[in-house]
Amino acid sequence: MVDQTKTNSSVAQLQSTATGAAWLLHFRDTRPPQEILAVMEDNITKVFSTSTEDGRLAYAAQARVTGAQYAFELRFEAALPGVNAYSLRIDSSWSAMPASSHDYFRKTGGGWIDFWTRSFKRDEPVEAGEGSAEQYARLCDEALQSEARLGSVPAIQQIIIAGMKRGATFSTAHKEGGTILKWLDGCFIRSDYGEDPDLKKFADETEFLKSLREFYDFETSRAVYPDKVPEIDAWKLILRKLST
Repeated sequence: MVDQTKTNSSVAQLQSTATGAAWLLHFRDTRPPQEILAVMEDNITKVFSTSTEDGRLAYAAQARVTGAQYAFELRFEAALPGVNAYSLRIDSSWSAMPASSHDYFRKTGGGWIDFWTRSFKRDEPVEAGEGSAEQYARLCDEALQSEARLGSVPAIQQIIIAGMKRGATFSTAHKEGGTILKWLDGCFIRSDYGEDPDLKKFADETEFLKSLREFYDFETSRAVYPDKVPEIDAWKLILRKLST
């Protein structure tokens, strides 16, 4: 059933029913596919799967958010001069939730969509055949190679370590304070500020990585709670939170 009811979302709503909705966003961005993927994985805290059917690059994931189920499909549509075209479809269902909460999910879905897509500017869809096929193939290959480098937990950990030694950091903030994890003066440190300030220095990489994994344990499995994501997925999601 198509419902023309407007939501607060800037993303086009395809349909809405009492127990579900679907949205579609077309946008253009100078960032390559692997960087758009990293943004989405960080925003929804879920690792996407990759497909290259007929040479077209697409990513997909499912996540549970406040009880509703969301399915995401991010597609690399075309390589245009100086910019890339993408589409993002999001389908949501709350049919498994009590009927008394259906109106809540229907009204709040658009807000989640806006939050997840806040860094993407809506644009018109590309025409069939638009863009450079050679550039598209090159960017696809680079995106796949980038993902292949994240093929094991030790590989991801070493990317994190190298990034931090170049100045990248992890940080969180909340109303009582926050935490910063960084490399400083030849060692890894954790600095807590706010109501409960503290400073911890780690003896070596092994100790730091163990603490980092524990620090993000809940966050990395938030989209599948009460289940836990595979260990490699947890480390991919931790990597997404590294700020350069």
